[in-house]
Amino acid sequence: MTVSRETWPMVRLGDVCDRKIGKWDLGTRKKYVDISSVDSISKKIIDARYVDPEEAPSRARQVVQEGDVLVSTVRPNLNAVALVSSSLDGHVTSTGFCVLRPDKTILNSTFLFSFVQTNYFIEQCVKTATGISYPATTATKILDIKIPLPPLAEQRRIAEILEVTNQRLNATQKQLEELDAIRNSLIREIDDLTASTCRLEEIAAVSGGLSLSSKRAKNPIEANYLRVANVQRNSIDLGEVKTIRVTEREFDRCLVADGDILMLEANANPREVGRAAIISPGDHRFVFQNHLFRVRSIATSPIVLNALLSAPSVRLQLIRCVKTTSGLNTMTINQARDLLIPDLPTIDQERFESQLLKIEELRGKIRTRIRLLEELHQSLSARALAGQL
Repeated sequence: MTVSRETWPMVRLGDVCDRKIGKWDLGTRKKYVDISSVDSISKKIIDARYVDPEEAPSRARQVVQEGDVLVSTVRPNLNAVALVSSSLDGHVTSTGFCVLRPDKTILNSTFLFSFVQTNYFIEQCVKTATGISYPATTATKILDIKIPLPPLAEQRRIAEILEVTNQRLNATQKQLEELDAIRNSLIREIDDLTASTCRLEEIAAVSGGLSLSSKRAKNPIEANYLRVANVQRNSIDLGEVKTIRVTEREFDRCLVADGDILMLEANANPREVGRAAIISPGDHRFVFQNHLFRVRSIATSPIVLNALLSAPSVRLQLIRCVKTTSGLNTMTINQARDLLIPDLPTIDQERFESQLLKIEELRGKIRTRIRLLEELHQSLSARALAGQL
């Protein structure tokens, strides 16, 4: 984002936001917003639950107000931000958020919320982050970021313009959610109607990936490297791809191919262990990390197998086999190979595959529409905040 300094003054967020956020006195039960409560796609708080004072996490300390803007300090590249609504006024949030409480005499909340979604703001947050496996910035660093400050009337006008594209984006994302719900319903139906099962290793080859090490610096090949963060449920996210140095033998062994499925071996959230996504054409020049398993189908359609890995009966097995080690929830490769997968007759598998392919075709079109709307929203944001609208 290019900001015209000649048009509007650039001011530190800390100079136009309240730096003193009240602390919870642990007197009465409150709704609690933690990092996982914020959807980084819709930029909304989706799961704020009540907690009793005696059971509250140590990070549940900051009391929020309507109009506050929450910015996650962990993994700032994901841009987990949200605007606090009236229903959460007086409730609490994690200290993992920077709470931006604008001085409403000079800064409009909706304008501020639009600003923290811009590429410029995200880039500034990422620059200040430290840590490799768990990058994080701080509230102090975020408050040092500068924001253009037009007059309040202009802020409100800009916020209204951006809200139009934001509503279109949210409506399109809703279509994707509805399509995903149809897919999940179809998977549940197939799971309920299929009586027989087979072990995963009977229909697929399951293998582990590569671990990071300082010793890798001498290896001859620098390869693109898929990590847990790249494997979302039923989608591969290539927004941030890192590299790893490997030997020729490792590259050949761990190279993913079109139709391969990557499945999480470990995650901080036990319900995310086993999360899986299929490699699409054009996504196959990657190797994968040791916290992922590659599932290469040998006896069934990859798109069908990928769907069945999220079937309720399989998810239940995954929850039961997960073990916690040093705060990380994991399963072994043998446990993955022993998973019992619904064994569909050929005719049912063909019908199921046809239905899934139609859904994936629609998902592709909707995701393209979402990408274009996101680009439009970012373009409008950049122009608006530079005084060009």
